[in-house]
Amino acid sequence: MRLLFRQRTQNAIKYYGGIEKDAKLLIIVNSLIALPFSFLLVIQPIYLDKAGMEGTMIGALYTAFGLASSTLVVPFGILSDRYGRKFFLTLGIILQSIFYMVYIFTINYPLLLISGIIGGIGNAMFYPSSNALLAEKSSEEKRTLAFSLSFFASTFSYTFGALLSSLPNYFRVWFNLSELFSYRPMFAIATAFLTLSFLPLALIKDVSYHREKRRLLPKGSLNIIAKISLVDALIGLGAGFIIPLFSLWFYLRFGLDEVILGPLFAIANGVMALSYLTAPKLSDSLGMINSIVLTMSIATGLMFTIPFISDYSIVAILFVFRNFLMNVSNPVSMSFLMNNVAPEERGSATGITGIAWNLPYSITSTFGGYIMANISLYLPFLICGTFYAISIILFYGFFGRFSLKEKFRSA
Repeated sequence: MRLLFRQRTQNAIKYYGGIEKDAKLLIIVNSLIALPFSFLLVIQPIYLDKAGMEGTMIGALYTAFGLASSTLVVPFGILSDRYGRKFFLTLGIILQSIFYMVYIFTINYPLLLISGIIGGIGNAMFYPSSNALLAEKSSEEKRTLAFSLSFFASTFSYTFGALLSSLPNYFRVWFNLSELFSYRPMFAIATAFLTLSFLPLALIKDVSYHREKRRLLPKGSLNIIAKISLVDALIGLGAGFIIPLFSLWFYLRFGLDEVILGPLFAIANGVMALSYLTAPKLSDSLGMINSIVLTMSIATGLMFTIPFISDYSIVAILFVFRNFLMNVSNPVSMSFLMNNVAPEERGSATGITGIAWNLPYSITSTFGGYIMANISLYLPFLICGTFYAISIILFYGFFGRFSLKEKFRSA
């Protein structure tokens, strides 16, 4: 029994090993950037609600961030292809730090809107370069695994970050802070984590640049880019109505604050982190297309179910399970895209598919906040689920005939 266990452990280490040094360093950078987003996803809507802002105003802040990010992600992706990844990674971190720092000092709404735009620009600089650089720092054989480990590490950071979201409650007790002011140190903590990310980033070697004039995308890539972008746009369109406002929904529906929601989001992120380690095995056994369609279909069914359940305990379980199912195939999808786009165009490809998701997501966040505040706590789920269902049908129609190991461009 011990020998069998030892063999399985060695096989697992071998399977998940072999990632290049720079890829590991980049995974650490991504994790440090991801951590603050987790606790801010929990506390930011609640903090702003307690500051007297309506749901529509809160949603508009997400819209400002998302619009800035989505409209600029393609240009910055192209620029990173031509002038290198590390410059845009560095500048993106600096701008996102400014976004957090504004929240430390003020709740002035116009300033928060401006900071959201700055943060969105930083996000647009960082993520196309990050995905492209990770693809370039991993072999094709290890690329799916590299993205799986990156998603796992970032989501593990999300888990830890969600646990930190209960800190404002302790700040009130330990330092006798007012309820509203107790949230501000969280934005200082966020800035600190981003500052730490410069250490591993400095050790990563940049890749060669591609400065010659050329097409935006290779001719053979346009087909897959267009189809994936359409599917992502529908998912983002639906997700914006509820996903960034989930903590606000829990607060309005059940009266729960960050003390309860922090651990819940931590559990959800922890389970999701483990799911990324199973993603390569799942796609190997079911095939990429089948695994994506199956998991997303079940998650969509849960999206229709959750708002009609009045028991918080059951809702919490379904929330965790839905989060797991909706995200488990992300690493495989990203690897599939990177494998089928020319290396010198990966930043551009990431940017285009990113804007397809982010632009509708950022716009519908405002509508989601308005609907919650003025119409119904149920309707955002139904709208989201409907767009998810349409996207699944289209995705299967586009890619259903391809197996995991097939190259889309060869069809």
